[in-house]
This record gives sequence, C-alpha cells and structure tokens, in this order.
Amino acid sequence: ALALIQGFVGSIDIDLNFNGSLSSRQGKLLLISKRSTKRAGSRYLRRGIDDHSNVANFVSTSQILLTELNSGPLFAKFDIIRGSIPLFFQQNPAFLKPIPTLTRSIEKCEKPFKEHFENLLEKYGSVSCISLVERSNREKESGEAYERLAKKDNIEFTWFDFHEVCKKMKFDNVSKLLNYPIDNNESDLAIDEQLENYKWCDNVTGDDQLGILRVNCIDCLDRTNIVSKYVSETVLLQQILPQHDLTIDNLPQFQKSYNNLWADNGDFISRQYASTNALKGDYTRTAKRNYKGLLNDAFLTMSRYYSGYISDYFKQCVVDYLLGHKNQEIFEEFESTL
Repeated sequence: ALALIQGFVGSIDIDLNFNGSLSSRQGKLLLISKRSTKRAGSRYLRRGIDDHSNVANFVSTSQILLTELNSGPLFAKFDIIRGSIPLFFQQNPAFLKPIPTLTRSIEKCEKPFKEHFENLLEKYGSVSCISLVERSNREKESGEAYERLAKKDNIEFTWFDFHEVCKKMKFDNVSKLLNYPIDNNESDLAIDEQLENYKWCDNVTGDDQLGILRVNCIDCLDRTNIVSKYVSETVLLQQILPQHDLTIDNLPQFQKSYNNLWADNGDFISRQYASTNALKGDYTRTAKRNYKGLLNDAFLTMSRYYSGYISDYFKQCVVDYLLGHKNQEIFEEFESTL
C-alpha cells in the first residue's frame, strides 16, 4: 500500500558556521506538516470536536535541522501542533463572518474534551495551549468555554488575543507572546520559559522534546500559522543553534527563505481546509503588512465564502469516501439533496 500524507513538505538550505571560527558548513531545514484523517474535511463542515475526541484541522508540524558538526551529524527536531477548539461548535456558511456557536452545552463537551487532552498528554508528555481567538465580539463564547474546560482539567492555557495585540497591522507585536505567562497568571512560567523546559529532539545532546504547544484560532489557519512560525523560529535561533555553537552566515537570505517556507506551509494547509491560500500571507513572507495585503485578504475571504457555501459540500463527500468513512451512496445522497 502507498502511504498518502496530506499536509506540507518543504526544505531550505542554510549556510552555518561555528562561532569564533572560519569553519563553515551547509545545513538543511525541513518543514513537515501532517494533517490528521480522523476528522478531515472542509472548513465549515468539520469544526470543533467529535464524540471520539478528534478535532478538525488537526496538524502536527515538525521543523528539522540537519547538518554536520565536528563530532558528527546533527538531527534536531522541534514539533508544534494546531487543532480546532475541542468543543462542539459550528458556524453558518451563509454569513460572510459567521459567529462560532456552541451546539452542545459545556457539560456535554467535557468527556471528549478530557479524552482529547489525555491522548495528547500520553503522546507528548506535557501540553500548553495557546488560544489566539478574540476576547470580545463574535469569538468570545467559544474562547471562554475553551478556557473554562482547560482550567477545570488543569491544562496549561494562555489566551493571546491576536487581533487585539496586533491591531492596526502591527503584527510584530506577536513577539509579546513569549513573555505572556501561562494561564495569564503573573506567578506562572512565561511561554519562552516553557519552551526552554520542553526542549526539542536532539541526537547530539540525547534530549527528547518533553512537551508540545497546541496553537489555535478559529480556523487554525492564518493567525495560527503566524504564531507557529514565530515560535519555531525562536526555538531554532535562540535555542538549537546556540546549543551547538552555530550561527547563520547570511541571516537576511535565511530569513527570506525561512519566511517563504512557512508561508508555503500555511498556504498548503489553508487550501486543504478552506480552499484558498492563507490570509495574512504577505506578512509571513515579507514580515511587512500593508493595504495591498488587506485587499488580497478581502479577495481570499470572498473566495472562502463561495467555497464554504457552494463547493465544499461535494468536496466533503469526496474526502469522506476517500478515507472510507462513507461508501459510494454518499454521492447519491449528495445528488438527491443538491
């Protein structure tokens, strides 16, 4: 059988050298994202969690550095995950900006919610959640319900209102996330301190990654990709490279290639879930945000609206049939209810 992976695979070359020496070497950085088949499908047709504790648009992303040290080969891998808010909720695709609404009470969400995090804890050891949804307006209800259940189950949880902190196109403010305390409590560890504790998989030091960051917004696409990229870049530049006494030769060139790598990752995942490239992609690629990017996002938003309201229903039939969740009768049902 041929294994099929939906997600993204990309790589870039890096020119590295040892600090304080003229010794240089080539490195390669891989980015591999894998989307779960457990609750696969299109944006508005697959939201939140199911009764088996699977969440929509659940993606595991591995950032891998490969190079040669004086002592031998280096393999360093950092993992980060994204996934829909683990509650029963939906959005009406008939509206351009639909409000996420809970379809079951919080009490009826508790069991699959708990099982979802038990599975993550068993696999990764520790989990810290970073929720990027809005604290006010349309995303407030789902965000508060998520926080409430996380605290009830003693899950580490940080609410970083991306749109508020980065409003007026000041996306550089995402750097403030690292100083945010977990559970938004001044006495708790900050995110950057937690990253130091979690470490990464490293064949030279013998370390394994001891925990995972679970990042989400509502779609787990646009805001989530920006934050995932920023966190992964921080781990690479401030932890992995210094650990092995390495620096990057041509930092501007690396930054351009790295930005494009993560932007491609965001676009691939977005096309698979929402049928368009990611929003805010201009910032991910160039680290700049302008009104041209806003206009492009407006076009993508309208395209997503069309897909969510018209074309995603047949796409969902194909996905369910391909994965064996439904038999060919699903197409007859689609035709009869067109």
